[in-house]
Amino acid sequence: MGKLVSSAGLLVLIRVLGIGIQAPVVIWLARTLPIVEMGVFSVAYAYLGLVRYLGPLGLDQIALRRIAQDLPQGGAPIPDSVHRVSMHTLVFVTGLNVVVALLAFGILALWAPEGLTAVDHLSVSLAMPAFALIGLLAGQTRGLGYNLLAQVPDAIGIHLVFAALLAAFALTSGVGLTTVLLCLCAAAWIVLLFQALLRVRIGFRLFAFPDLYALTGLVREGITVFQAALFTGLSERAPIFVTSAVLGPAATALMEIAIRFGNVATIITGSVAATLSPRFARHAHEGNQQALLQTLLLGAVMATVPALGYFCVLALGASLAIELLLPEAYADAYVPMLWIAGATVINAAFGIANNVLIMAGDGAKVMYFSLGRLLVVAGGGILMAQAFGVIGVCAAIILGTIVRDGSGMLWVRRVWRRA
Repeated sequence: MGKLVSSAGLLVLIRVLGIGIQAPVVIWLARTLPIVEMGVFSVAYAYLGLVRYLGPLGLDQIALRRIAQDLPQGGAPIPDSVHRVSMHTLVFVTGLNVVVALLAFGILALWAPEGLTAVDHLSVSLAMPAFALIGLLAGQTRGLGYNLLAQVPDAIGIHLVFAALLAAFALTSGVGLTTVLLCLCAAAWIVLLFQALLRVRIGFRLFAFPDLYALTGLVREGITVFQAALFTGLSERAPIFVTSAVLGPAATALMEIAIRFGNVATIITGSVAATLSPRFARHAHEGNQQALLQTLLLGAVMATVPALGYFCVLALGASLAIELLLPEAYADAYVPMLWIAGATVINAAFGIANNVLIMAGDGAKVMYFSLGRLLVVAGGGILMAQAFGVIGVCAAIILGTIVRDGSGMLWVRRVWRRA
């Protein structure tokens, strides 16, 4: 257990370093861009975050589970089955995301959202395959047992490169919305190239040619996970989309600040889940009920204690920090930020159970729970935004988190206690 805790701690440290790079960039953008442009950027960033989550089509989780199950212990050579899973998932995700990116560019060209130029359309569309492949390679790398290497490009690399590119433009030609989106696209491709080199270094057989039958089986298995990820990803980005549609770009910029800084504790929950997922997969595959539940409890405690601590820190100091660091237009972000932080505490306590279900091959349940959350966040958010503004959307986030993560924890305890 000590090794798990230290591994999760290192992952948290990596994510904290990423936040340490990301937070000043977000504050700088909020101070540099007009609030309306900041709102448009928030929508574009939320969209690409959704692509990062959904673009692998669930095959990042399937690859993680398959590789973790097939990988021999004790430093033995990587078996052919692992190479085949890696190649199959890479070929399928790459091909489909290139097609989707072309379609997205066409749609943006015909029905351009207000405030986006042709270069903005191209930047967002070109970034899509890169974000999707970053997610897939991270899953493969975690399955091979390299949790830290899987986390660094995604958690630190993209924010570091993005910040460096923005700084270069700021010192030369200035920064606007178009420049910001172009830098984000370039950062994604630079990080993907670095991540691909790492993946090859670990061990990747280029000529493990895809087999149509095996690929079909992987895709069929990934559909359930993708459906769960679809509802989860949409529900996580729904507050930005709902706020943009109902309340406009200025309120969207405020919601972006509240989510960015209210959600910080999720870096710990995500790192704990990433650390424990290969172990969940092995325990579920072996039918080891006691070990699985003990690992789940450990993960919940490791995630919840820091989340509660961060909530207290925000309650005491966030109002002053907003006043000192951000323009006056963002003064109302304090209360929404606390609501978001409260939702992360609930997620920390119960959300890791959904990783157990996915690693146990029961992603369909996560799909249903996530659909419930999406309906609450989107539907409830629209209704409550009209009545209570940004606070109404935050209340919907709290309710949706209880629906999904509470249901997942109850189901895991019920099923595995009977096993």
